[in-house]
Amino acid sequence: MARLVGVFLPGEPAEQAPPGRLVLPVMPTEVFGQRLRRQVEAGQGPGAELEEEVLQRARASRLRHHDLYLLLLVARGEAWTAAREAALDRAVAMPPAPARLLHWHAEQYGEDYGLTYQEDPVDEHGRHHTRARFTTPEETCLGPRRSGTARKAARHQAAGALLAQLAGLPEPAPPNDDKPSPTPKITVPDKHQDPVKRLDKLRQLDLITKPEANVRKRGPRVEVTYTCRHLATGTTVNAAAFGPDKVLARIMAPHSTRGVNLNCHPITQQSRPPGREVLALPHLIGA
Repeated sequence: MARLVGVFLPGEPAEQAPPGRLVLPVMPTEVFGQRLRRQVEAGQGPGAELEEEVLQRARASRLRHHDLYLLLLVARGEAWTAAREAALDRAVAMPPAPARLLHWHAEQYGEDYGLTYQEDPVDEHGRHHTRARFTTPEETCLGPRRSGTARKAARHQAAGALLAQLAGLPEPAPPNDDKPSPTPKITVPDKHQDPVKRLDKLRQLDLITKPEANVRKRGPRVEVTYTCRHLATGTTVNAAAFGPDKVLARIMAPHSTRGVNLNCHPITQQSRPPGREVLALPHLIGA
């Protein structure tokens, strides 16, 4: 707060130079947008005033996505270098800005072209490895391979690297992602929680693939089978439950795919607990 308002903290030496108030952009946003577009479309450099405004807006996180698009994928020329590098730094620090800018850039080529990802299997350390691909009628640009402890992080890094490549700028240094984030614990939901929603949450956390449900009618009862894959181990999990109707069976089946036991073994017909109607495959809960 002291830095924001430009004052000393208690106990700081008074003889030091005043810290100075942070300077926010002084040009109205609409005026800035109009001047930026006019200079870019005219093929002219930004000039000292507009360049300083871009730099201030980048430092203050006040560059809009449209501003970033003009600076990175439309503006060209050495005079724009400082402003474009600042815009790229801002974009890669704002997930999912790189992907959004690339999607916008692809729209001019039609729906058959655009941004896609080439993803490798998760490695033994749980890291995701991804390359971003940008396809046009004339060519396909494949960005460098980037990694992250989560699928979204790897995709963001890959999109940022490809954006830098298409912009013709050096890629900003990625954040330190070497320390793995704690793996969320998978637990059995209690009776007040919706197990289907919990499964979807595990998918969002990149712990499992999207669960697929298969419904079959067996006499007066309905059987629902859920199938997914535990990404860290590659284990395919398949569990079923019966109910008098599809709604109840869908609620019961996900309970059989809860929790993670990395030492789980395939459940055979002999080892299956008596009276439990599940398929003879390994379960996430190992029980």
